[in-house]
Amino acid sequence: MLNLQSYGDMNIYLLGIHVIFGVLSTVFPVFSTLWIAAFFAYTIFRLQKYSNSDGWAHKASAYIVGVEVLLRASSASLPYEFGKYCVSLFLVLGLVVEKQRKNKLNLIFYLYMGLLIPSILMLDSMDFTILRKMVSYNLSGPLCLSISGLYMYHRVFRKIDFIELIYFFILTLVSHIAFNSIKTPKLSEITFNLSANVDTSGGFGPNQVATVFGFGFGLIGLFWILKVKLTKFKILDQLIGFFFLGFAIFTFSRGGVLVPLIGLLFCLIIQSFGTKNFSQLFSTLRTFFLIIVSGLVIYFIVNNITHDYLSRRYEKTFNKRAQKSTFNEETGVNIDLSGREDIFLDELVIFYRNPILGIGPGASRGYKIDVNRYAFTAHTELSRLLAEHGFYGLIDLIILLVLPFRKYRTEVYLDSKMIIVFFVVMAIGTMLHSAMRLSLPGFTYGLIFIDYQYFQNPLIKSSE
Repeated sequence: MLNLQSYGDMNIYLLGIHVIFGVLSTVFPVFSTLWIAAFFAYTIFRLQKYSNSDGWAHKASAYIVGVEVLLRASSASLPYEFGKYCVSLFLVLGLVVEKQRKNKLNLIFYLYMGLLIPSILMLDSMDFTILRKMVSYNLSGPLCLSISGLYMYHRVFRKIDFIELIYFFILTLVSHIAFNSIKTPKLSEITFNLSANVDTSGGFGPNQVATVFGFGFGLIGLFWILKVKLTKFKILDQLIGFFFLGFAIFTFSRGGVLVPLIGLLFCLIIQSFGTKNFSQLFSTLRTFFLIIVSGLVIYFIVNNITHDYLSRRYEKTFNKRAQKSTFNEETGVNIDLSGREDIFLDELVIFYRNPILGIGPGASRGYKIDVNRYAFTAHTELSRLLAEHGFYGLIDLIILLVLPFRKYRTEVYLDSKMIIVFFVVMAIGTMLHSAMRLSLPGFTYGLIFIDYQYFQNPLIKSSE
């Protein structure tokens, strides 16, 4: 069992080893396949031998969540949806092999997944191969979410359990940082404009890359707020966090950057209102100030490197007048935001026309909205549920939003409340800008329902 308290410096050595893994994945594309295939085999063996007594199922799942985008970017010889299915398999095996299941299973997660099945009937006229791909692509994410919820529900986590879980995610994300550092061309060779940048994303989708790097930064920021160290050196933790934020900003993809920042902001607000003495309040305000200043320094450095294109990119997010322009007057490059709001409205139209079963998973792409316009692939999971699953999707949407609220209300410790809120923002926020293309939102949603035995000092209980 990897125990960060017992192994001392080993956690730092493992970070270094995973930097090497990232470099090797760049130099030898086959390495990422062999690496994860070996890890997969080891996990199956370990779960069978130790019956998940050390929580290896959720640690291994976090490891896969962190490496999922790297596998896609390095063209690993694995299925595109490998990450979601692998996480689901690890968690199911963890449930099966456990000798004593102390935390009860919540049937609501069975209901959530079951409600998505009827809409498959709307795809009955399609070729089987196409049908399989559409169902796999669109329902593997909800499957990962439901299994994660089943596994995590009322599972007791000590402080060290939580730290180790996050550490396993950070390990493979550090590999991805090394991979991107090598794959990114020289700055003089990059053409910056107001669109998300594939070159600065290691040659892969900026949205997905920014999502995982932003989440990594958010986790380091959460540790900063909770006064927890990932490694034995605080400065090393901060340096890792700054790398995550810098690489996330460099992609020019905004959702992956803004969502974790919003999550951290909510955590600081909760901490401020829950603090009962001046010294704790001062510490919270100082942390808030340091996070803001650090973020702004990185932002302005990247903005200077990109010749102010970064600031103009974000201006179009918040300035309505700036959004009216869809072309760069200097280069003629299309700088339209991405059409998410149009896709969202189209999916509401589809739901209005097909309110019972929807049109089936994945069928919104290519759906004829009017004579001259067709819908695009869903970018927002919440509206996708309505368009593709109809009334049953609406019930699932209510489940997704209500369950975290109930969990938050029953939590008594302030730090546990902050952890829950951060994961709620990350899960729902990622679904809003990236649907469920990654295993990250599904796995993160499950983390909301852990029973965090984080601190035992009654002085830090929330006032509620």
